[in-house]
Amino acid sequence: MFASMAQSQETGHQDLRASAVLIDAVDAPGYKVIQEIEGAIDSGEDESAAVQNTLVKLSASEDETLTIAQKDVLSSYMEVGKAFFNTLIGGSELFEATFASIEELPASAGDVITVAVTFFPEQAGEILAAAALTGEITQEDAIALALLAGANPEDVSTETAAGGDITAVPAPLGAGVGAGGAGGGDTTASTN
Repeated sequence: MFASMAQSQETGHQDLRASAVLIDAVDAPGYKVIQEIEGAIDSGEDESAAVQNTLVKLSASEDETLTIAQKDVLSSYMEVGKAFFNTLIGGSELFEATFASIEELPASAGDVITVAVTFFPEQAGEILAAAALTGEITQEDAIALALLAGANPEDVSTETAAGGDITAVPAPLGAGVGAGGAGGGDTTASTN
């Protein structure tokens, strides 16, 4: 990475490719998506068309790039996915892409968190910080969605990048009110 950055600086050209910006997320499923999109762009597709076509291709059942769960999220939230990955392809970092996507689709703030955390689970704290900054979703709802999307509870139970202290970590699924029979123990008080 440093060699490519140095080469870019020598030529006066800054590499704003998403894969260069997201180098700290190379193990994330979203990085695979970015690489597929960049491959389509390198083949001559317009950026917007490359995002659209790649997301449709990757969500297809016969494609083996993503897991079934990731394909389901992509299929269910295609418009949000397009907005999010278009912003990333433009050279934005995850924080910026999350913030911009929520600003573009404020009624879909929760869906943006779901897509972002599904594809970049290790960066959940950064994603939640951006979501909180928009004011379009409560911190508690954002945390719950991030956990459902696969975030590590430790990543969302500490301070966010925006400086806020996330203190309300919801109980894992299967525990709590109405969870009787779910294996997590029903903590609902008896009315007898």
